[in-house]
Amino acid sequence: YVSVKDRAYYFTGGAHGFRVTVYTLVDNKSGQPVETWHQLFTDTNAVLKIAENAFRKTKGMSDNENISKTWFWNGKFYLPDNFAYTEKGILFFYNVYEIAPYEQGETELLLDYETLGKLLIKPNRN
Repeated sequence: YVSVKDRAYYFTGGAHGFRVTVYTLVDNKSGQPVETWHQLFTDTNAVLKIAENAFRKTKGMSDNENISKTWFWNGKFYLPDNFAYTEKGILFFYNVYEIAPYEQGETELLLDYETLGKLLIKPNRN
């Protein structure tokens, strides 16, 4: 895979501008983009559990704390289809306002390859 990062900044007046970051993961053999993170894993529910636990840990939240107190407008954790392969793991990226107020900024969640282990689908190289 090849990860491509695009960034843009807009200012149309008001208190502050708006920055957006978009990652695109491309299969370097077929040249096709990977549209959703679900395509990368054998068990997406297990990945969601791992990811939510990692998110809560990085934000200092307990397992039973209401996640919508500060994060996730609808009260339900999710992974964005804005992700990249990195040297250390798969990076999931939430833009400003996606899961929290502007003051929280952008949010990155890195899930290392060791933790994801056998849940990762290896690319078909036939």
